[in-house]
Amino acid sequence: MSTSKRETWTTEMNNALIDAFVHQVSAGNKQGGTFTSIAYTNITKEMSEKFQRPFDKEKVKDRWKLVKRNFTKCHDIFNGMSGFAWKSDTHMWDALPEVWKTLIEAKPEAAQWMNKPFANYDKLVIACGDERATGGKVMNDEDIRQNHPLNRESESIGTSDQVTLESLQEGGNEQDVTSPEVQIPPEPRAKRSRKSRDEDEVEGIKAALLNVADAFRESTASHDKYFKDSIAAYEKANLKLPISEEEVFKLLEELQVDSHMIIRAYSYLLEFPEKVRALLGLPKHLRKSFLLESMVGQGYSSR
Repeated sequence: MSTSKRETWTTEMNNALIDAFVHQVSAGNKQGGTFTSIAYTNITKEMSEKFQRPFDKEKVKDRWKLVKRNFTKCHDIFNGMSGFAWKSDTHMWDALPEVWKTLIEAKPEAAQWMNKPFANYDKLVIACGDERATGGKVMNDEDIRQNHPLNRESESIGTSDQVTLESLQEGGNEQDVTSPEVQIPPEPRAKRSRKSRDEDEVEGIKAALLNVADAFRESTASHDKYFKDSIAAYEKANLKLPISEEEVFKLLEELQVDSHMIIRAYSYLLEFPEKVRALLGLPKHLRKSFLLESMVGQGYSSR
């Protein structure tokens, strides 16, 4: 039986954990949508240094799963939704009342986010990338658009005369519209009139679903642009050295970089701050080799 104490995560710890995962994305330690073992080692080390106490790697992984799961619930509600804008200053989604009404009618769970902030959303967009955990399978944005219930709805509307209400109410019944080719026996006038009203109602639902589906498709380009702009904005803001220039030079002296190239190495690290972060994340015995190989890759001669 395990006797390890349960970790209590504060808001400060959550913020630091998300920052640490973003740092590993910047350092290139996320491959194929999955953080590498080196990434988790670096994250555990970063958290331990920040809070001056040891962190357990498995508990870090478990916490990240919870953070990512909560983010995915919120993100997938607004993914590709036209008319919504993320306001970083309030950490909330913003839209006109009628736009909120349309979304909540289709997805009632969206109502909780009308007045509920979500801290670190921009950073989680970067850290989570296009990951979506669904039964062990990682899906990208295109997969989600293909499998989204409202999009499936619009496809069925386009290929048959059947309207499915599963996307509006889970477990709901299907309602059929009779195809023109099917011959209907004559019915009493009153019954036909009632059926006509029902058909008009179904057609109204059908048109509303098509409008929502069109909004999803039309907003795909703006969503992709938002994702790319978020990464660019974060990278621009992140173009700062994680340590001072003086500490950078001391680091090169500790690595015993040859005197004839220490100035070139110093200039290289100032030009590429992300390499300083990557360097600090490596064990000391690997740092010098990493630095020299990186410099050669960027056209910096070692002579």
